[in-house]
Amino acid sequence: MKETVFAAALALSLGSPSAFAAETADVVVVGAGAAGLSASIGAAARGAKVILLEKTTDAGGNTAFAKLGLNAAATPDQAAARITGDSPTLFAADTIRYGHQINDAALVRAMTVTSAPALAWLETLGAKLCLRITPVGSEERPRLMAPCDGTAVGPRLIQVLKAKALQSQVDLRTQARATKLILADQKVSGIEVQTPKGRYQIKAKAVVLATGGFAAYSALVNQVHPSLKGIAPVGFRGATGDGLVIARAAGASLLDLDQLEIRPTVSVKGNVPIEEALRARGGILLNKSGKRFTDETGIRDIVSQDILKQSGHSAYLVIDSEIFDADKALQTYVDQGLMKRCGTVAAVAKAIGANSAAVKSTLNRYYRAYDRKFDQDFARYEMRVRLDQGPWYVAAVKPGVLATLGGIKINDRAEVLGSGDTPIPGLYAAGEVTAGVQGGNMMPGNGLTDAVTFGLIAGAKSAAYVGKTGL
Repeated sequence: MKETVFAAALALSLGSPSAFAAETADVVVVGAGAAGLSASIGAAARGAKVILLEKTTDAGGNTAFAKLGLNAAATPDQAAARITGDSPTLFAADTIRYGHQINDAALVRAMTVTSAPALAWLETLGAKLCLRITPVGSEERPRLMAPCDGTAVGPRLIQVLKAKALQSQVDLRTQARATKLILADQKVSGIEVQTPKGRYQIKAKAVVLATGGFAAYSALVNQVHPSLKGIAPVGFRGATGDGLVIARAAGASLLDLDQLEIRPTVSVKGNVPIEEALRARGGILLNKSGKRFTDETGIRDIVSQDILKQSGHSAYLVIDSEIFDADKALQTYVDQGLMKRCGTVAAVAKAIGANSAAVKSTLNRYYRAYDRKFDQDFARYEMRVRLDQGPWYVAAVKPGVLATLGGIKINDRAEVLGSGDTPIPGLYAAGEVTAGVQGGNMMPGNGLTDAVTFGLIAGAKSAAYVGKTGL
């Protein structure tokens, strides 16, 4: 790939030399989303002195925007629901199928094997989650765990993880941006930090990068994927690739930067993500002519590309009252003006700007497909509701850049790899800043699973590296 954007970012990141005050820690973790918090707690639990740096004003990162849930295989909740046959192996197969077969199989295996223990750990912290039986995609077994009260998962996880981190004596420092990794004899020896009050160094033998991706770094997104120019980022505005820049300057290998996660359904008004599970629960997508044009339950990037082919590069998500009434969180979309309530099919057509007869014809055709349990138009394998229970609800949607799937190359011990796939001693990474786990497409629910599992792995391995194995 071209070097222009990275070279500029690197120069900006490093800045000009200045005097530093130095302090020490065993492990420094950069980024206070789910991955960074999990790593910090994991390292602190083994007796490490941990400093957690967060460049914004509070913990959260992209995790704070997560609404769906996280996946875990072979869990007690599945057993209680009589869902049999799931396993880390089947979970891995689903993940690789979603990822277009370019995932790193060893990383996927590490995530799926760790998923159930990680879920159990989260629940001991107070993050009580329940199995969502409704499929959110084409996974082989339901395994998505979400808050039992139907609220968004991200804020809940940040709440319990932050509380545990502080209880564990993790030194959380906000408005503290890591600008440079310090190496000595090709090993990590510390990190430089920029704050509103100035710059300083922290001496540490291990650093965990959990800075998230670069979805909000539009110049780099446009460079690696020119076809997405003009598509706005969704979610955390701090996802600007800081970790990639400082890791690369330290000799880390980067991988798959052109693999991005596009959310198909982002509100045209306000650039707010619309819950993806609405399509799996029975919602359909119509274009401006009032016609369906895709299998709404298909893989995210395929659905996104199909939307981009429509007039205005947008579409309309349509659900009925049966779907709406089952999820109390959806009322917020109506309150914010992101979703319009339509009492009749004619009102649906008016909201779309389509011919009423065309919309009625499309819905009638869908009703027949539901009755036959066969979608002859787009081979949609699952239609959970007939979609005929008015009132209907309509949201104008477009694709948005949700996350980045490429980044720092790691192994299944969360060690950052440099030239010749040799680990850089003392350097670890977890979550969206890394490459290989998600491949070319992310299965819904896997983003948080990746963050928590590899956060725990990075925390344990970094603590062991500095000689801390337990209290």
